[in-house]
Formats: sequence, C-alpha cells, structure tokens
Amino acid sequence: PLYVIGLDIANNYVTLGEREDCYFKYAEITDTNFIENWNYETIVLRGKVRYRSEENECILKKEGEKIIVEFLTPQFAITSGQSLVLYKGDTVFGGGVIKQAL
Repeated sequence: PLYVIGLDIANNYVTLGEREDCYFKYAEITDTNFIENWNYETIVLRGKVRYRSEENECILKKEGEKIIVEFLTPQFAITSGQSLVLYKGDTVFGGGVIKQAL
C-alpha cells in the first residue's frame, strides 16, 4: 500500500510513499503550552505523537523562532494538526500542536 507522506495544499499536490517513508525524527510544534517553566535550553524528555502510542525519548529545543522536538528513534506518521505531549518522568511537561514533520 501507499501512504500519504506530504500535502502541498497551495499547489494541490499529494505526495505518496511506502511505509518506511512515514518515519520521522523531527517535529516542529506550535501553540505550545508548558506546565513547567522552560527557558528554551535544550532538554531531554519523553514524547508521544498520538494518544495510544508509547512515550519515546526526545530532545526539546528552540531553533530560531521554531520549537523542535527531535526523537531519538524515528516515529511513525508524525501528522500535522495532532498534539505532541511531552513528559518529564511521570509528569506532563507540556506540549503543542504538530505543525510539520521534518
């Protein structure tokens, strides 16, 4: 089967790929909300890209004006519009809405 791996709405394009093309290590998030104060220093946390997925080790960092989450293990189908929740131990650290997989 083929999977949708990208959308270019402005140009009306859909990019299709194989299952292995659906794995990404990076996500840009917007509309962030952090329970703990975050001073924009790089920090190692655990993150989830969907409700039923497992938490996976990731790095939260700021690159220019962008907030980037880098997963140490590529994640399947990081999808724009979904929530990405970040955990520090057993506590929710914060999260945001996925703008795009990188």
